[in-house]
Amino acid sequence: MGACMPTMGKRPAPPVASSVVLLGRPGAGCTSLLHALAVAAEESGKGGAGGGGGNGGAPPRTGKGHGVKASAAVDGSGVTIRRLTVRGLLLDMMDVGALDQMHAVFRKNGLSATAVIYTLDASSPSSFAAAATDLRRLFIGDRAAKTTIFPDVPLVLAINRIPDGAPPQATGEYVRRLRVDDLPVRALHAVAIDSGSDEHPGVHRALAVLAAEVRRAREASLVS
Repeated sequence: MGACMPTMGKRPAPPVASSVVLLGRPGAGCTSLLHALAVAAEESGKGGAGGGGGNGGAPPRTGKGHGVKASAAVDGSGVTIRRLTVRGLLLDMMDVGALDQMHAVFRKNGLSATAVIYTLDASSPSSFAAAATDLRRLFIGDRAAKTTIFPDVPLVLAINRIPDGAPPQATGEYVRRLRVDDLPVRALHAVAIDSGSDEHPGVHRALAVLAAEVRRAREASLVS
C-alpha cells in the first residue's frame, strides 16, 4: 500500500477588524486619546493586564515590529486609522475629525461602526452644548441633512481633563449635562480619562470597556 498522503486543511480565515469611530470637538483631545489607546494596547500585549497582543498595521507602513508609529495610516479622506489588537480582537480606530467630515466619509464609502468613542473636554464648559448636539445628531440624526445615524451601537463617553480632586461619580454629572442618558445606544459608558497619558487608569479602562462591547456586538451578530 502506498504511503498516506497528508491532507491539506483549509487555512483559517483572517480575523476581521471592527471599526471604532473617534469623535470630539476641536481641541477635545481625540487625537491624543487615539495615541494613548494605541500605547496602552501595545503595553497590554507585552503581558499587562489587558492581554491579547500588540498593534498591527492598518495598513502597515513599515515591516518592523508592531510599534504604535507603524500602526498609523491616513487614508485618502484624511481619516487617521490605527489598528489595535485588544484581548484577541482587531480594532480599526478611526479618528475622523469633525462630525460633518465623518458623515461625508461614511456616506461615500458605505462604512459602518461597531462602536463610537466621543471625547469631551471637561475643562471647556462652553463646548458642552455643541457636544450635546453632536451626539444627538450622531445617534438620532438629522433627516433634513441626511446625516449618518449609528443605530444601536455602544458609546464610550471619554471625559477628558476632569478637574483634579473630582470624585469618581463626577462622570455622571457630565452625562446629565450632555443629555446623553436617553440616547438610543446599545450601551453607554462614561469614563474619566487623561488623553495625554497612556498610563492613566481611565485610558486602560476605556480600552477594556471598548473591547468588551465590541466582543458582545460581534457575538450578537453571529447569533442573529
